[in-house]
Amino acid sequence: MPTPALQRRLEQLMGFVSADPRKKFTTANLTNIRATLASYLTATTESANKGTLDKEKSAWNKYWRPYCEDYLGIDAIRNDMDAHSGRDVDGFQIECAIIAGAIACRTS
Repeated sequence: MPTPALQRRLEQLMGFVSADPRKKFTTANLTNIRATLASYLTATTESANKGTLDKEKSAWNKYWRPYCEDYLGIDAIRNDMDAHSGRDVDGFQIECAIIAGAIACRTS
């Protein structure tokens, strides 16, 4: 995978797939599913304009990581999908506060 964040997301998705009690996947099925998910994640990441990707990488390293890891002491990769989707209302509010705080720090 092109980035550690995408690798982590791939592993998270594969954990979800393989834990589905309704399905009994063969090793070949899981290999094919992994390849399909990896292809999708890579394609959606690499489809952005190079300048956009460079700016995102710069903002990630210059602002987001220090804010999350140094200032808040949390993981910069925010992958709580229940919180981000709003299924976890309290988690959603926390994630919104984290993002708002990053914007406030960046603009002040």
